[in-house]
This record gives sequence, structure tokens and C-alpha cells, in this order.
Amino acid sequence: MMSENTTATFAEAPASFNVRMQSPDGFECQLTLRGTSGADLLPRVAQALEWAKAKGYRPIVNGYVRGYALTDEKGKQYKMCETHQARMYAKTGKDGQTWYSHQLADGTWCKGK
Repeated sequence: MMSENTTATFAEAPASFNVRMQSPDGFECQLTLRGTSGADLLPRVAQALEWAKAKGYRPIVNGYVRGYALTDEKGKQYKMCETHQARMYAKTGKDGQTWYSHQLADGTWCKGK
């Protein structure tokens, strides 16, 4: 047992991997895996990410769930533009093709690329 005046020190892992995800219930969480080397860690990372995808976890990049349609307060689906941090709503062409875009201040349209 440590006294109140004792400070514990912990060694940093030689290799670590962190990823932020959104759970299937919408909670933001972080997965951290640690290993003794990249060779030790990478196979476990691949296995953990496959498991997370199969369970419905989605990656968060720059604060947004990347590449997935979200739903706004009115129930409309949108994706986030990573360049402008703006909502891109679905558009459907005459041929039935669907894409996501948002209008810029100059009147042009951005498709998030």
C-alpha cells in the first residue's frame, strides 16, 4: 500500500495505438492498445479494428464520424465536409445517383473533396 506522499511512476509502452470511435449507441470512446513493438502491436490493432467495425463502432476523425451519414434534428441525413466543417446534405440526380454537397459563400458547391 502506498502512502499519501508516495508518487507512483509508470513506464510508457514502447508502442501504442489510439483511435477515437463512436459506439453504436452514439457515445464517443477511445481505444488504446499497447505493445512492446510495432510488430507486436499491428496485428492486434487490425484484429481490434475489425471487431469494432463488426460491432457497429465508427471512426471519429477531426471530431466528426468520418464517411458516415448522420441525422440532423429534422431527421434529414447529412455528412460532414472535412474541409469546411459544414453539413453536406444528400442530392439525387436525374439518373438516380446520390451525392452529398454544401454551398459555399461564393455560390459554388463543395462535395467535400
